[in-house]
Amino acid sequence: MEDIEIVHKNDIGIAFFWKGSFNKLQLVFKDLGLYLTYQDLKLFSKAVRETEKQYACKDCNNQACKAFLLRTPSDKIDIALTQAEFKQVKALIRGALFKVELKLYLENSKN
Repeated sequence: MEDIEIVHKNDIGIAFFWKGSFNKLQLVFKDLGLYLTYQDLKLFSKAVRETEKQYACKDCNNQACKAFLLRTPSDKIDIALTQAEFKQVKALIRGALFKVELKLYLENSKN
């Protein structure tokens, strides 16, 4: 764990930078690891919002349903998630994006 800088984590996964390499973020959840640029992370967050709109299961309480197919920034990979997993992945991506944007803002405000 000394080789990474944790950006955000929750019960489903972790987002981190490898020390000395802040150009790409490693996002790991379930059995999947994605190596993402800042733009990729923004696209992934947008895909989460679009998936939420598409499935709109707000009144559904079936936490075990495998209803969500989440697109990733890679056009070759989509991820099937239960409703509970989708909520956790959404929180992981949004938390990571917020902290990366905060880091960028603070670095730019120094200049």
